[in-house]
Amino acid sequence: MTGRRGDAPRRILLLGLGGGGFHFEIEHLVSQMPADLELVLVYSIHTQVHGNWRSPARAHRAFVVRSPALFEDSWPRRVRASLAACWRALGILLATRPDCVLGVGTAQAVPFAIVARLVGVPFVFIESVTRVGGSSRTARLLSTLRLTTIHYVQWPDLVTNGRGRFAGTLVS
Repeated sequence: MTGRRGDAPRRILLLGLGGGGFHFEIEHLVSQMPADLELVLVYSIHTQVHGNWRSPARAHRAFVVRSPALFEDSWPRRVRASLAACWRALGILLATRPDCVLGVGTAQAVPFAIVARLVGVPFVFIESVTRVGGSSRTARLLSTLRLTTIHYVQWPDLVTNGRGRFAGTLVS
């Protein structure tokens, strides 16, 4: 699925948008990337889709995918929601054909990482800067299942057992 024509801008699918800290971290990261990117935005909250993207980078398309971890659902409902999220992720990845999927902290990362692995798209996960004392459940699951191409942490103490790379923090 990877491999874009030479003159096409790199297309990156971004996870963790919605208006909170993950969103802020992604916008800050994108502001440090090359300007010729084409972005696919995946929000977790429907009301945040319009007018909440303040980056000068071009947004190719935007989608909303429910994040099961945001709700206190029962175990069976979480399983159904996760399977639905994987199906939705597959549709989004096939429709947008990104060069890379980038997730910051969000539980949406799990279904997208599974599908990205299946269709051959690199998946980069960045643990949130708020995770100072230990990894999130999402990061632990992604690491255990070996679903990330690259896994970054934002604090040097979180690099453990060969998991995670430290390259600094997104925000200072």
